Amino acid sequence: MFNEVNRSLTDYLNDATDGVNAQLTVMTSEGLYDAGDSQPADIETIVDESRNREVARRFPPVETAGGKDKPTLSIFIDDVVTMGASGPSGGSPEVAQSYRDSTVTIQIRYYCGNPYSEQNVRNAYYYSRAVLKSIKAFDRNQTARTRNQISYRQLQNLAFQPLFFIPEDDILVWYYQLTYIIRDQRP
Repeated sequence: MFNEVNRSLTDYLNDATDGVNAQLTVMTSEGLYDAGDSQPADIETIVDESRNREVARRFPPVETAGGKDKPTLSIFIDDVVTMGASGPSGGSPEVAQSYRDSTVTIQIRYYCGNPYSEQNVRNAYYYSRAVLKSIKAFDRNQTARTRNQISYRQLQNLAFQPLFFIPEDDILVWYYQLTYIIRDQRP
């Protein structure tokens, strides 16, 4: 279940049509950049914890495509609260219903080195807007939200932690925290 949750969202954020980089271009055509600001460069590294050991440990991915000063996105499961009753069957636990719903909290975390650059600070917020637009598109796309009988059912909560600086790593960070109802249709 957890691989599907991570990978469905990560693959969508990497999507050429509705992903983050595509949304940066859409923002240009919609006139969403402030006067004098240009479209930021594409984010080259968007990875999840099932595919990157550093992200699984809650660190920035070290295998960034463009180097430490290039922006990256990490996707990982932050918290899970399982719902649905289980029942006994011949002395071993089993799921009483034909599906199981869980409440899963996911983080999409942005990292970028060189926190002293005004351009990196400015672009960080443009990237956050592009990520939000991509999440909105993901929520409308039922096909992308289902993989291997695991489906994103409903977005329960969306929170944003604004830009902050981690001095020991010399990086800028912001993150979205999304809480979804996830359904395993074949528990």
